[in-house]
Amino acid sequence: IFPYSTILSVFSNAINASVAVFNSNKDKAPLYWLHSLLLVLLTGLAGGIISPILLGKPIAPITNEYLIPMFIFTWYITHVVGLTPLLEFLPIKFIWHVLLALFRTQSVCSMVNITQNSLSSTEYYEIPLVGPIVVATISGCMGLFMPLDRGLNVVGNGTPWTAQGAFISAAFYHVVVNDKTGPIGTAVRAAIGSYSDEEAKVLIFTMHLLTFFFQVFFDKEANLFTPFHKVGYLFFQVTGPVGANDKKGPEDTVGWAYRTRLGFERLIEFSRIFIVIAAVSVHIYLNVPQSTLPSGKLLPVGDLVATCQILSTVTNCQPYVLTLEAINTNNANYRLVSYSGSSKEISSKEPLWSYNIKSNKSKLTDGTVGLVVGEDGVVRLISRSLVNKQDELLWSNPNTKCSVESASAGLIYLALQNNGQPEIVCSNGTKIPFI
Repeated sequence: IFPYSTILSVFSNAINASVAVFNSNKDKAPLYWLHSLLLVLLTGLAGGIISPILLGKPIAPITNEYLIPMFIFTWYITHVVGLTPLLEFLPIKFIWHVLLALFRTQSVCSMVNITQNSLSSTEYYEIPLVGPIVVATISGCMGLFMPLDRGLNVVGNGTPWTAQGAFISAAFYHVVVNDKTGPIGTAVRAAIGSYSDEEAKVLIFTMHLLTFFFQVFFDKEANLFTPFHKVGYLFFQVTGPVGANDKKGPEDTVGWAYRTRLGFERLIEFSRIFIVIAAVSVHIYLNVPQSTLPSGKLLPVGDLVATCQILSTVTNCQPYVLTLEAINTNNANYRLVSYSGSSKEISSKEPLWSYNIKSNKSKLTDGTVGLVVGEDGVVRLISRSLVNKQDELLWSNPNTKCSVESASAGLIYLALQNNGQPEIVCSNGTKIPFI
Protein backbone atom coordinates (compact mmCIF):
# COMPACT_ATOMS: atom_id res chain seq x y z
CA ILE A 1 0.00 0.00 0.00
CA PHE A 2 2.87 2.34 0.90
CA PRO A 3 6.59 1.74 1.62
CA TYR A 4 7.12 -0.55 4.61
CA SER A 5 3.36 -0.82 5.19
CA THR A 6 3.61 -4.56 5.88
CA ILE A 7 6.33 -4.37 8.50
CA LEU A 8 4.76 -1.31 10.14
CA SER A 9 1.37 -2.99 10.38
CA VAL A 10 2.97 -6.07 11.94
CA PHE A 11 4.80 -3.74 14.33
CA SER A 12 1.44 -2.26 15.37
CA ASN A 13 0.20 -5.77 16.19
CA ALA A 14 3.24 -6.28 18.40
CA ILE A 15 2.52 -2.98 20.18
CA ASN A 16 -1.13 -3.98 20.64
CA ALA A 17 -0.19 -7.33 22.18
CA SER A 18 2.41 -5.76 24.49
CA VAL A 19 0.06 -3.01 25.68
CA ALA A 20 -2.81 -5.48 26.18
CA VAL A 21 -0.70 -7.80 28.35
CA PHE A 22 0.68 -4.84 30.32
CA ASN A 23 -2.79 -3.41 31.04
CA SER A 24 -4.26 -6.77 32.04
CA ASN A 25 -1.58 -7.21 34.71
CA LYS A 26 -0.81 -3.65 35.83
CA ASP A 27 -2.84 -3.95 39.05
CA LYS A 28 -1.19 -7.24 39.96
CA ALA A 29 2.20 -8.20 41.27
CA PRO A 30 4.95 -7.73 38.62
CA LEU A 31 5.40 -10.78 36.41
CA TYR A 32 8.70 -12.56 35.99
CA TRP A 33 10.28 -11.19 32.79
CA LEU A 34 10.09 -14.44 30.81
CA HIS A 35 6.48 -14.96 31.89
CA SER A 36 5.39 -11.56 30.59
CA LEU A 37 7.47 -11.92 27.41
CA LEU A 38 5.88 -15.27 26.56
CA LEU A 39 2.43 -13.81 27.23
CA VAL A 40 3.14 -11.05 24.71
CA LEU A 41 4.44 -13.54 22.13
CA LEU A 42 1.44 -15.83 22.56
CA THR A 43 -1.07 -12.98 22.50
CA GLY A 44 0.32 -11.47 19.32
CA LEU A 45 1.39 -14.59 17.45
CA ALA A 46 -1.17 -17.23 18.45
CA GLY A 47 -3.13 -16.80 15.22
CA GLY A 48 0.03 -17.03 13.15
CA ILE A 49 0.93 -20.25 14.96
CA ILE A 50 -2.37 -22.14 15.15
CA SER A 51 -3.70 -21.34 11.66
CA PRO A 52 -0.67 -22.65 9.72
CA ILE A 53 -0.65 -25.78 11.91
CA LEU A 54 -4.26 -26.47 10.88
CA LEU A 55 -3.14 -26.31 7.24
CA GLY A 56 0.08 -28.29 7.75
CA LYS A 57 2.30 -25.30 6.94
CA PRO A 58 5.27 -23.67 8.73
CA ILE A 59 4.21 -21.24 11.44
CA ALA A 60 4.66 -17.49 11.04
CA PRO A 61 7.32 -16.93 13.77
CA ILE A 62 9.76 -19.26 12.00
CA THR A 63 9.05 -18.15 8.44
CA ASN A 64 9.30 -14.40 9.20
CA GLU A 65 12.69 -13.61 10.71
CA TYR A 66 11.70 -10.23 12.14
CA LEU A 67 8.62 -11.30 14.12
CA ILE A 68 10.17 -12.53 17.37
CA PRO A 69 12.81 -9.74 17.58
CA MET A 70 10.06 -7.18 16.94
CA PHE A 71 7.87 -8.58 19.72
CA ILE A 72 10.83 -8.67 22.11
CA PHE A 73 11.47 -4.99 21.36
CA THR A 74 7.85 -3.92 21.95
CA TRP A 75 7.71 -6.02 25.12
CA TYR A 76 10.85 -4.31 26.42
CA ILE A 77 9.69 -0.73 25.78
CA THR A 78 6.27 -1.37 27.37
CA HIS A 79 7.10 -3.66 30.30
CA VAL A 80 10.62 -2.54 31.19
CA VAL A 81 11.19 0.99 29.85
CA GLY A 82 7.60 2.00 30.70
CA LEU A 83 6.48 3.61 27.44
CA THR A 84 2.93 2.25 27.62
CA PRO A 85 1.42 5.62 28.68
CA LEU A 86 3.17 7.28 25.73
CA LEU A 87 1.85 4.65 23.31
CA GLU A 88 -1.67 5.21 24.70
CA PHE A 89 -1.43 8.98 24.23
CA LEU A 90 -4.34 9.56 21.83
CA PRO A 91 -2.48 10.95 18.76
CA ILE A 92 0.11 8.16 18.96
CA LYS A 93 -2.53 5.55 19.72
CA PHE A 94 -4.48 6.67 16.65
CA ILE A 95 -1.43 6.15 14.40
CA TRP A 96 -0.70 2.61 15.50
CA HIS A 97 -4.39 1.71 15.52
CA VAL A 98 -4.67 2.78 11.88
CA LEU A 99 -1.78 0.41 11.17
CA LEU A 100 -3.43 -2.24 13.36
CA ALA A 101 -6.62 -1.98 11.27
CA LEU A 102 -4.45 -2.48 8.20
CA PHE A 103 -2.79 -5.53 9.78
CA ARG A 104 -6.08 -7.14 10.77
CA THR A 105 -7.47 -6.59 7.29
CA GLN A 106 -4.47 -7.92 5.42
CA SER A 107 -3.74 -10.87 7.72
CA VAL A 108 -7.31 -12.20 7.67
CA CYS A 109 -7.76 -11.75 3.91
CA SER A 110 -4.40 -13.37 3.20
CA MET A 111 -5.27 -16.34 5.41
CA VAL A 112 -8.60 -16.75 3.59
CA ASN A 113 -6.75 -17.01 0.27
CA ILE A 114 -4.04 -19.30 1.66
CA THR A 115 -6.65 -21.65 3.09
CA GLN A 116 -8.72 -21.67 -0.08
CA ASN A 117 -5.66 -22.56 -2.15
CA SER A 118 -4.79 -25.33 0.32
CA LEU A 119 -8.20 -27.00 0.28
CA SER A 120 -10.27 -28.59 -2.46
CA SER A 121 -13.94 -28.01 -3.14
CA THR A 122 -16.40 -30.76 -2.26
CA GLU A 123 -19.59 -32.08 -3.78
CA TYR A 124 -21.55 -29.74 -1.50
CA TYR A 125 -20.27 -26.41 -2.80
CA GLU A 126 -18.33 -24.90 -5.68
CA ILE A 127 -15.41 -23.72 -3.50
CA PRO A 128 -14.09 -24.50 0.00
CA LEU A 129 -16.55 -22.32 1.90
CA VAL A 130 -16.38 -23.00 5.64
CA GLY A 131 -12.68 -23.86 6.01
CA PRO A 132 -11.20 -20.54 4.85
CA ILE A 133 -13.57 -18.54 7.07
CA VAL A 134 -12.85 -20.67 10.15
CA VAL A 135 -9.06 -20.69 9.73
CA ALA A 136 -8.91 -16.96 8.98
CA THR A 137 -11.11 -16.19 12.00
CA ILE A 138 -8.79 -18.23 14.22
CA SER A 139 -5.86 -16.38 12.72
CA GLY A 140 -7.40 -13.04 13.65
CA CYS A 141 -8.54 -13.73 17.21
CA MET A 142 -6.61 -16.67 18.70
CA GLY A 143 -4.60 -14.30 20.88
CA LEU A 144 -7.73 -13.61 22.93
CA PHE A 145 -7.57 -17.12 24.35
CA MET A 146 -3.93 -16.91 25.43
CA PRO A 147 -2.74 -18.24 27.77
CA LEU A 148 -4.87 -21.32 27.29
CA ASP A 149 -5.69 -21.57 30.99
CA ARG A 150 -8.14 -18.70 30.40
CA GLY A 151 -10.40 -21.28 28.78
CA LEU A 152 -13.56 -19.85 27.24
CA ASN A 153 -14.01 -17.12 29.84
CA VAL A 154 -13.16 -14.54 27.20
CA VAL A 155 -16.50 -15.29 25.50
CA GLY A 156 -18.39 -15.97 28.72
CA ASN A 157 -20.50 -12.83 28.46
CA GLY A 158 -20.25 -11.63 24.88
CA THR A 159 -17.91 -11.90 21.93
CA PRO A 160 -15.04 -9.37 21.92
CA TRP A 161 -14.75 -7.17 18.85
CA THR A 162 -11.44 -8.77 17.89
CA ALA A 163 -13.22 -12.09 17.32
CA GLN A 164 -16.27 -10.51 15.69
CA GLY A 165 -14.13 -8.39 13.40
CA ALA A 166 -12.04 -11.38 12.33
CA PHE A 167 -15.13 -13.44 11.48
CA ILE A 168 -16.94 -10.62 9.68
CA SER A 169 -13.80 -9.77 7.70
CA ALA A 170 -13.18 -13.38 6.69
CA ALA A 171 -16.79 -14.14 5.79
CA PHE A 172 -17.36 -10.92 3.83
CA TYR A 173 -14.10 -11.15 1.90
CA HIS A 174 -14.43 -14.85 1.07
CA VAL A 175 -18.05 -14.68 -0.04
CA VAL A 176 -17.80 -11.44 -2.02
CA VAL A 177 -14.39 -11.93 -3.63
CA ASN A 178 -13.78 -15.68 -3.87
CA ASP A 179 -17.28 -17.18 -4.21
CA LYS A 180 -17.76 -16.12 -7.82
CA THR A 181 -20.22 -18.82 -8.94
CA GLY A 182 -21.83 -20.24 -5.79
CA PRO A 183 -25.38 -19.34 -4.77
CA ILE A 184 -24.27 -17.63 -1.54
CA GLY A 185 -21.75 -15.36 -3.24
CA THR A 186 -24.15 -14.58 -6.06
CA ALA A 187 -26.96 -13.69 -3.64
CA VAL A 188 -24.73 -11.50 -1.47
CA ARG A 189 -23.33 -9.61 -4.46
CA ALA A 190 -26.85 -9.12 -5.82
CA ALA A 191 -27.90 -7.64 -2.49
CA ILE A 192 -24.91 -5.40 -1.64
CA GLY A 193 -23.06 -5.08 -4.95
CA SER A 194 -19.85 -6.58 -6.28
CA TYR A 195 -16.44 -5.52 -5.05
CA SER A 196 -12.95 -6.23 -6.31
CA ASP A 197 -10.22 -7.62 -4.06
CA GLU A 198 -8.92 -4.12 -3.31
CA GLU A 199 -12.38 -2.62 -2.76
CA ALA A 200 -13.35 -5.38 -0.32
CA LYS A 201 -10.16 -4.83 1.68
CA VAL A 202 -10.80 -1.08 1.81
CA LEU A 203 -14.30 -1.71 3.23
CA ILE A 204 -12.93 -4.11 5.85
CA PHE A 205 -10.17 -1.66 6.80
CA THR A 206 -12.76 1.12 7.14
CA MET A 207 -14.91 -1.09 9.38
CA HIS A 208 -12.00 -1.71 11.77
CA LEU A 209 -11.02 1.97 11.76
CA LEU A 210 -14.55 3.21 12.47
CA THR A 211 -14.93 0.71 15.30
CA PHE A 212 -11.70 1.96 16.88
CA PHE A 213 -12.95 5.55 16.53
CA PHE A 214 -16.25 4.81 18.29
CA GLN A 215 -14.56 2.76 21.00
CA VAL A 216 -12.11 5.56 21.81
CA PHE A 217 -14.48 8.54 21.67
CA PHE A 218 -17.82 7.04 22.75
CA ASP A 219 -17.75 3.62 24.39
CA LYS A 220 -14.92 1.10 24.71
CA GLU A 221 -17.46 -1.65 23.98
CA ALA A 222 -18.94 0.14 20.94
CA ASN A 223 -19.82 -2.14 18.05
CA LEU A 224 -21.26 -1.12 14.68
CA PHE A 225 -23.12 -4.42 14.44
CA THR A 226 -24.93 -4.27 17.79
CA PRO A 227 -28.34 -3.62 16.12
CA PHE A 228 -27.94 -6.81 14.08
CA HIS A 229 -27.00 -8.73 17.22
CA LYS A 230 -30.14 -7.57 18.99
CA VAL A 231 -32.29 -8.66 16.05
CA GLY A 232 -30.53 -12.02 16.07
CA TYR A 233 -31.10 -12.55 19.79
CA LEU A 234 -34.76 -11.67 19.37
CA PHE A 235 -35.35 -13.70 16.22
CA PHE A 236 -33.49 -16.88 17.19
CA GLN A 237 -34.39 -16.65 20.89
CA VAL A 238 -30.79 -17.23 22.04
CA THR A 239 -29.29 -15.79 25.21
CA GLY A 240 -27.37 -12.58 24.70
CA PRO A 241 -24.73 -11.00 26.94
CA VAL A 242 -25.80 -9.58 30.30
CA GLY A 243 -24.81 -5.93 30.62
CA ALA A 244 -24.79 -3.71 33.66
CA ASN A 245 -27.99 -1.98 32.55
CA ASP A 246 -29.80 -5.29 32.32
CA LYS A 247 -29.61 -5.73 36.10
CA LYS A 248 -31.19 -2.37 36.98
CA GLY A 249 -34.56 -2.37 38.60
CA PRO A 250 -37.21 0.21 39.51
CA GLU A 251 -35.01 1.57 42.32
CA ASP A 252 -32.45 2.73 39.73
CA THR A 253 -34.94 4.75 37.71
CA VAL A 254 -34.41 8.50 37.77
CA GLY A 255 -36.88 11.08 36.38
CA TRP A 256 -39.70 8.86 35.16
CA ALA A 257 -41.50 5.58 35.76
CA TYR A 258 -39.44 2.45 35.29
CA ARG A 259 -41.78 0.97 32.68
CA THR A 260 -41.79 4.26 30.73
CA ARG A 261 -38.00 4.39 30.69
CA LEU A 262 -37.78 0.74 29.71
CA GLY A 263 -40.22 1.25 26.82
CA PHE A 264 -38.36 4.34 25.67
CA GLU A 265 -35.02 2.51 25.71
CA ARG A 266 -36.50 -0.31 23.67
CA LEU A 267 -37.91 2.18 21.18
CA ILE A 268 -34.45 3.69 20.76
CA GLU A 269 -32.90 0.27 20.23
CA PHE A 270 -35.47 -0.68 17.62
CA SER A 271 -35.00 2.66 15.84
CA ARG A 272 -31.32 1.80 15.45
CA ILE A 273 -32.29 -1.43 13.76
CA PHE A 274 -34.60 0.35 11.31
CA ILE A 275 -31.92 2.93 10.53
CA VAL A 276 -29.47 0.18 9.65
CA ILE A 277 -32.08 -1.63 7.54
CA ALA A 278 -32.92 1.64 5.76
CA ALA A 279 -29.25 2.33 5.05
CA VAL A 280 -28.77 -1.16 3.60
CA SER A 281 -31.93 -0.79 1.51
CA VAL A 282 -30.76 2.54 0.09
CA HIS A 283 -27.38 1.02 -0.74
CA ILE A 284 -29.07 -1.83 -2.59
CA TYR A 285 -31.40 0.55 -4.42
CA LEU A 286 -28.53 2.77 -5.58
CA ASN A 287 -26.44 -0.17 -6.78
CA VAL A 288 -29.10 -2.14 -8.65
CA PRO A 289 -29.62 -1.03 -12.29
CA GLN A 290 -33.05 -0.03 -13.59
CA SER A 291 -35.18 -2.94 -14.79
CA THR A 292 -36.86 -1.01 -17.65
CA LEU A 293 -36.23 2.06 -19.80
CA PRO A 294 -39.37 4.26 -19.75
CA SER A 295 -40.15 6.45 -22.73
CA GLY A 296 -38.31 9.76 -22.67
CA LYS A 297 -35.55 8.57 -20.33
CA LEU A 298 -32.01 8.44 -21.79
CA LEU A 299 -29.86 5.31 -21.54
CA PRO A 300 -26.32 6.70 -22.00
CA VAL A 301 -23.44 4.61 -23.30
CA GLY A 302 -22.33 2.24 -20.54
CA ASP A 303 -25.50 2.49 -18.43
CA LEU A 304 -27.50 -0.67 -17.78
CA VAL A 305 -30.99 -2.11 -17.92
CA ALA A 306 -31.05 -5.33 -15.90
CA THR A 307 -33.49 -7.90 -14.58
CA CYS A 308 -33.42 -10.34 -11.64
CA GLN A 309 -30.33 -8.76 -10.05
CA ILE A 310 -31.45 -9.33 -6.44
CA LEU A 311 -31.59 -12.87 -5.01
CA SER A 312 -32.00 -14.45 -8.43
CA THR A 313 -31.09 -17.88 -7.07
CA VAL A 314 -33.83 -17.64 -4.46
CA THR A 315 -36.51 -16.39 -6.85
CA ASN A 316 -35.41 -18.86 -9.56
CA CYS A 317 -35.08 -15.98 -12.01
CA GLN A 318 -32.44 -15.76 -14.74
CA PRO A 319 -30.60 -12.38 -14.57
CA TYR A 320 -29.91 -10.45 -17.78
CA VAL A 321 -28.15 -7.16 -18.48
CA LEU A 322 -28.60 -4.82 -21.46
CA THR A 323 -26.20 -1.98 -22.25
CA LEU A 324 -25.20 0.36 -25.06
CA GLU A 325 -21.54 0.13 -26.05
CA ALA A 326 -19.45 2.37 -28.27
CA ILE A 327 -17.48 0.42 -30.91
CA ASN A 328 -15.40 1.33 -33.92
CA THR A 329 -15.89 -0.90 -36.95
CA ASN A 330 -16.58 -0.32 -40.61
CA ASN A 331 -20.21 -1.33 -40.21
CA ALA A 332 -21.13 0.22 -36.85
CA ASN A 333 -20.07 2.69 -34.22
CA TYR A 334 -22.45 1.55 -31.45
CA ARG A 335 -24.03 -1.72 -30.45
CA LEU A 336 -26.87 -2.67 -28.14
CA VAL A 337 -25.80 -5.83 -26.33
CA SER A 338 -27.22 -8.11 -23.64
CA TYR A 339 -25.45 -10.49 -21.27
CA SER A 340 -26.56 -13.28 -19.02
CA GLY A 341 -25.70 -12.87 -15.35
CA SER A 342 -25.00 -10.18 -12.77
CA SER A 343 -24.52 -6.56 -13.79
CA LYS A 344 -21.05 -6.59 -12.18
CA GLU A 345 -19.83 -9.63 -14.11
CA ILE A 346 -20.55 -8.67 -17.73
CA SER A 347 -16.95 -7.62 -18.43
CA SER A 348 -15.86 -11.26 -18.18
CA LYS A 349 -18.68 -12.75 -20.27
CA GLU A 350 -19.47 -13.17 -23.94
CA PRO A 351 -22.53 -11.30 -25.26
CA LEU A 352 -25.79 -13.22 -25.29
CA TRP A 353 -27.30 -10.98 -28.00
CA SER A 354 -26.13 -7.89 -29.84
CA TYR A 355 -27.37 -5.41 -32.46
CA ASN A 356 -24.94 -3.16 -34.34
CA ILE A 357 -25.94 0.45 -34.96
CA LYS A 358 -24.49 2.56 -37.77
CA SER A 359 -25.38 6.12 -36.85
CA ASN A 360 -24.69 9.65 -37.98
CA LYS A 361 -21.91 11.56 -36.30
CA SER A 362 -23.07 13.98 -33.63
CA LYS A 363 -22.58 17.69 -34.25
CA LEU A 364 -23.04 18.58 -30.58
CA THR A 365 -19.78 19.15 -28.72
CA ASP A 366 -21.43 18.81 -25.32
CA GLY A 367 -23.86 16.02 -26.15
CA THR A 368 -24.42 12.75 -24.29
CA VAL A 369 -25.07 9.85 -26.66
CA GLY A 370 -27.65 7.30 -25.63
CA LEU A 371 -30.82 5.35 -26.45
CA VAL A 372 -34.26 6.75 -25.81
CA VAL A 373 -37.73 5.27 -26.32
CA GLY A 374 -40.15 7.73 -27.92
CA GLU A 375 -43.80 8.17 -27.02
CA ASP A 376 -44.56 6.24 -30.21
CA GLY A 377 -42.41 3.29 -29.14
CA VAL A 378 -39.65 3.98 -31.66
CA VAL A 379 -36.15 3.42 -30.25
CA ARG A 380 -33.79 6.22 -31.20
CA LEU A 381 -30.10 6.89 -30.74
CA ILE A 382 -29.70 10.56 -29.87
CA SER A 383 -27.16 13.05 -28.62
CA ARG A 384 -28.64 15.12 -25.81
CA SER A 385 -27.11 18.53 -25.13
CA LEU A 386 -26.02 19.04 -21.54
CA VAL A 387 -26.71 22.78 -21.79
CA ASN A 388 -30.13 23.23 -23.39
CA LYS A 389 -31.30 19.58 -23.25
CA GLN A 390 -32.00 19.56 -27.00
CA ASP A 391 -31.83 16.20 -28.78
CA GLU A 392 -30.02 15.46 -32.02
CA LEU A 393 -31.27 12.34 -33.83
CA LEU A 394 -28.46 9.98 -34.87
CA TRP A 395 -30.41 6.77 -35.67
CA SER A 396 -33.84 5.24 -35.20
CA ASN A 397 -35.45 1.80 -35.32
CA PRO A 398 -38.91 2.07 -36.92
CA ASN A 399 -39.54 -1.66 -36.31
CA THR A 400 -40.51 -0.94 -32.70
CA LYS A 401 -43.26 1.58 -33.41
CA CYS A 402 -46.43 1.04 -31.42
CA SER A 403 -49.82 1.49 -33.05
CA VAL A 404 -51.67 4.75 -32.52
CA GLU A 405 -54.17 3.04 -30.24
CA SER A 406 -51.53 1.30 -28.12
CA ALA A 407 -49.35 4.39 -27.89
CA SER A 408 -52.03 6.69 -26.52
CA ALA A 409 -53.12 4.71 -23.48
CA GLY A 410 -50.15 5.35 -21.18
CA LEU A 411 -46.53 4.53 -20.53
CA ILE A 412 -44.32 2.82 -23.11
CA TYR A 413 -41.02 1.26 -22.08
CA LEU A 414 -38.17 -1.00 -23.13
CA ALA A 415 -37.77 -4.25 -21.17
CA LEU A 416 -35.91 -7.54 -21.41
CA GLN A 417 -37.60 -10.74 -22.53
CA ASN A 418 -37.12 -14.10 -20.82
CA ASN A 419 -34.35 -14.86 -23.31
CA GLY A 420 -32.45 -11.67 -22.52
CA GLN A 421 -33.35 -9.82 -25.73
CA PRO A 422 -34.96 -6.36 -25.61
CA GLU A 423 -38.54 -5.58 -26.51
CA ILE A 424 -40.83 -2.58 -26.50
CA VAL A 425 -43.92 -2.86 -24.29
CA CYS A 426 -46.66 -0.58 -25.57
CA SER A 427 -49.14 1.01 -23.19
CA ASN A 428 -51.89 -1.49 -24.01
CA GLY A 429 -49.57 -4.42 -23.25
CA THR A 430 -48.52 -5.15 -26.84
CA LYS A 431 -44.93 -6.39 -26.96
CA ILE A 432 -42.73 -5.68 -29.98
CA PRO A 433 -39.31 -7.38 -30.30
CA PHE A 434 -36.41 -5.01 -30.94
CA ILE A 435 -35.62 -6.83 -34.20
